[in-house]
Amino acid sequence: MSTLSEPRRPRLLPQNRKLRHLKGLSLRNLCFAPAHRQTTDDAVIGRSPHRAKLEALHEAGSLVHSRSSEHLRPDALRSSSSDVLRPPNARRTSLSLGSTQLNLQSRQKKLEELVEAAVGDVFFTLHVTDVEDPVYISEVCERSANFDFQFFDLSNRQPSISRTHRLTIRLWAKRPKDAWSFLLEEIIDLRQLNFIGTLLDRRYPPNALVFHLEDGVYSFDFPNKISDPKQIPPIPTSSYNALMKLANLESSIEDAIETQKHIMHQINNILQEDPLIHPTWRKRT
Repeated sequence: MSTLSEPRRPRLLPQNRKLRHLKGLSLRNLCFAPAHRQTTDDAVIGRSPHRAKLEALHEAGSLVHSRSSEHLRPDALRSSSSDVLRPPNARRTSLSLGSTQLNLQSRQKKLEELVEAAVGDVFFTLHVTDVEDPVYISEVCERSANFDFQFFDLSNRQPSISRTHRLTIRLWAKRPKDAWSFLLEEIIDLRQLNFIGTLLDRRYPPNALVFHLEDGVYSFDFPNKISDPKQIPPIPTSSYNALMKLANLESSIEDAIETQKHIMHQINNILQEDPLIHPTWRKRT
């Protein structure tokens, strides 16, 4: 589970990630339409060996538009020269309060349309194999393009659900004035997730899913970002020889105590069993 102090390294091994470790889900960069791909012509131009030459000529400004035969006629030349020498006439603009208000209203309407086209309402469901009903249905998050759904706990479900590493995520979305529609379906293998550590400072692709596990944040859209172990300055301590001498001394003391107890027990037995020594010993005591 992600916290304010983001973990530097994952604690769970990839083969140990189970559904019970999944605590939350986030959606970034909501998109209702599929992303536009590059056209075939653009791809050919991008691979062309003459692309660098074309860019260099374009930057140098040495490429000019060709002129047709009509531009070379005398009347065309005279008209073009007169157009150059003739000063431009100043245009008069008259703006009234009504037209300004209409422009503001039209801009406001266009802005609202752009916002409504970019945001939406979303909820998701989790499914596992051999289970007909969804194992979890999220709440509905409204009017946004980036969603952080509430965290959940599936550790108390039956083992066939909580211990699986494969699940299916289905997202449903709608624009503010439209009906609900199926957005996407993703089949997830938790063992293939990449540890990214944090949600900040990233450019997400359309409809990017981010997974919150017990030990941090994971995603498929970015490579692993695992920090090196934190370097701790060495702490001065005793040498190996000194520790071994101390262990031998402790063992010798324990052996001496056990030997003393054994000898005392033998002496007591001898005093109790010998009839000649026992009375004298009792008088002295």
